[in-house]
Amino acid sequence: MYLRKYFGPWSFYREALSIAIPVMAQQFIMSMVSLIDNFMVAGLGDVSMAAVNVANQINTVYMVLINCICGAGGIFISQFMGTKDREGMGQAFRFKILFSCFFAALYFVLLWTIPSQLLGLMTIGNAARDEICEAGAGYMRLVSWTLFPIVLSTAIGGCFREIGKPVPPLIISACATGVNTLGNWILIYGNLGAPALGVEGAAIATIIARALEAFTYILYAKYGWQGGKSRTAPFFVGLRRILRVNWPLMKTITGRSAMMFFSDSSWIVSDTLMTALYNGRGGAETVAGMAAGLTIANITFLIWGGLFTVTNVLIGGS
Repeated sequence: MYLRKYFGPWSFYREALSIAIPVMAQQFIMSMVSLIDNFMVAGLGDVSMAAVNVANQINTVYMVLINCICGAGGIFISQFMGTKDREGMGQAFRFKILFSCFFAALYFVLLWTIPSQLLGLMTIGNAARDEICEAGAGYMRLVSWTLFPIVLSTAIGGCFREIGKPVPPLIISACATGVNTLGNWILIYGNLGAPALGVEGAAIATIIARALEAFTYILYAKYGWQGGKSRTAPFFVGLRRILRVNWPLMKTITGRSAMMFFSDSSWIVSDTLMTALYNGRGGAETVAGMAAGLTIANITFLIWGGLFTVTNVLIGGS
């Protein structure tokens, strides 16, 4: 009785955990993509592992920005879900897609024009800087083709979590990670008669996995919804209607999420600068050795993402 008085009923925590645990599990699985790439190229040597690791460190900046944009839209998705406002949910979904695609386009251009320079900024002072930049540039150009599929997967998967349906994103992400792992095994080392592509094989496997993931999300959002009479998820907007934007609402979402952008941007920039300072010490073995530690450390932050999502869902739906 004492605990119930101060902490509330167990039914509340049961509902919260039913959302939070699948969200944490899905984010863990998604984070495994970079971890798998890092470790499966380890057999190619320190330079290859360092190149993939540094490229993924840079890609993390992009991922944080995309997650921030989708998180900002997700707050409104939960609120509009609570009021059964399908048009509002569609506008919040448009916010996620359009703003994320804008940053994806900018980053795509950078990866195709100055990949070596980006890698060089992360390895100033490293004895193997030239080798790392050469090996990583091709990987980054190939990985650029995953930027737009990542936008779709992050936006749609986040929407399902924000309306209290976290299991479909968990299943889809788990399957995509399995495809990525199998593709790495085949293409990096040339198993099952495939050519041994090394670092580029890891990038191609990631492209295939991300494309299949995004395609599956679109199909499920369009045809797999089981709520009410419609088979289309309440937030989903097709390509023909994606530009029908309520600009005053977009302005509101942007204004209210400004501090989120500032906070997340400040954190990821400082974290990236700190990582670059460590990368500048020693040679390729230093960067390769940091890969495991940094990736595993980042996994510990998954619990906060789960709590953030479940809070949005419960408050927005109340």
